[in-house]
Amino acid sequence: WARRLWDLRAHRVIPYHFSLRWDPYHGEFFHQYHHAVSHSWTDTMPEAYTDVNGREWPVPLPTGITLEAVRNELLNLGAEYAWLDAVCLRQHSSSHASESIRVEEWEVDIPTIGTIYERAKVVRYYNGLGVPFECRGWSGPRHWLRRVWTIQEIREDSIPAGLPEGLEAGDLIKQKSMEDGRTLEDYLKPVIALEKDLMRQFYEDDMLTVLKLATELKGRFATNPIDKIAAFGALLRTSHIPLYKGDMDLEDAWDLLVRHMPAEILFVFLWEISIPGKGKYKWKPSWDQL
Repeated sequence: WARRLWDLRAHRVIPYHFSLRWDPYHGEFFHQYHHAVSHSWTDTMPEAYTDVNGREWPVPLPTGITLEAVRNELLNLGAEYAWLDAVCLRQHSSSHASESIRVEEWEVDIPTIGTIYERAKVVRYYNGLGVPFECRGWSGPRHWLRRVWTIQEIREDSIPAGLPEGLEAGDLIKQKSMEDGRTLEDYLKPVIALEKDLMRQFYEDDMLTVLKLATELKGRFATNPIDKIAAFGALLRTSHIPLYKGDMDLEDAWDLLVRHMPAEILFVFLWEISIPGKGKYKWKPSWDQL
């Protein structure tokens, strides 16, 4: 579960367990339904301290966007508790104490972000947090469609946000890119199909899915190259996920992830791939070879 949630009515960030409700009939606490905001970070994200997160770290927001505006839209969409990385995931700070805590929290929080979206109603901003939807820049390195982390946030029943006046949610997927004329549905279809494949239990013939995932992730953009390997591990939904270390060597991170992969994938690495690995171990492909 998430470490923190944004209580939209109180307009403050709270520990996750504060959102639990008591069930007198069963004599136990139960989890509240929450929303999770999926967005990509824009080129310019000015930072400012806010009382919403207790001023623990500066909150980055796109130019001209306020937390109050995002909060109002989420409330209008029926949300009460929401997970938004800018306020719920500790961000970089000039404070040495805060940075030490961030590194420690990210070891666990980054690899498990995907589970937050699995258990939430997802609200999606395509052009940046709080930014109105546009039919341009879909292939750009900062667009929601091209970022590494957003692939694990794709849900067919997501709620689109940031819609300009006159554009209904049902008409959104029929919008066409101004660059190549393809519809938003065309862009989303292969990724949604990949997500469905990943939801199934792995068998020996699922190596194609693994290779598709590697190809998809390598074709996307990330601030830190190791994020692609971390996202790979999160999407495989292994029983154990390595801790996130942003300064780790890519091949070392890949070797660590392989140790936690399902046995069916390791079987294919060992017996079905005839090309020797170029990394530390010859029985499996290196990250660079995928």
